[in-house]
Amino acid sequence: MVPLARVVPLVALLSLNAFAQGFRDPSPESAPPERKSRLRAGFTVGAGSVFGNFNNFILSAGAIFNVSARLGIQIGKPFALMLQTMPNLYVLVPPGGATATGVGINNAILAELTLGDRLQLGAGPSIDYLGGAGCNSTGCYSAEGVGFGGHFRAALVLGDRNPRNGRRGLSLAVNAHPIFLPNRTLFVATFGVGAEWF
Repeated sequence: MVPLARVVPLVALLSLNAFAQGFRDPSPESAPPERKSRLRAGFTVGAGSVFGNFNNFILSAGAIFNVSARLGIQIGKPFALMLQTMPNLYVLVPPGGATATGVGINNAILAELTLGDRLQLGAGPSIDYLGGAGCNSTGCYSAEGVGFGGHFRAALVLGDRNPRNGRRGLSLAVNAHPIFLPNRTLFVATFGVGAEWF
């Protein structure tokens, strides 16, 4: 028969060991596996400048206001493929005091790389619609059309960093977008604030 004096310390030691195990981080084997792909989304409200020509308005410059929405698939931690749509309202101010106003919408397919859960870099082709009207010293004009463009995006995300359950946060983004249409070539640069779920 084992003496009681030996049993009590042994039971106490095993109990302390079990209690300590409860405060240890789970081993990699017991942690939930990271999802290889998941749905991701985001939006941005932005404003900036637009440069280019619009029919007879050569070397125009002006302001642009837009809202963009993104929806796509996050592939592991670093990579994503997204569809981004961006409605625009712009005002061109060419030399001579004339103005041209218009609307547009950009639809881009973006490939994006996320570095350190914070920095997002994306680029891709775009199909764009642009329409507007204005007047200068020679008369008034209106035009619209569909053409091609490209979108470039860099964003800093401030928020949660939990890749196992997805990441989310406030985003501060810089966007550049050239638009190429017949008789109209514009370059748009904007800064925006929004949110990302990825």
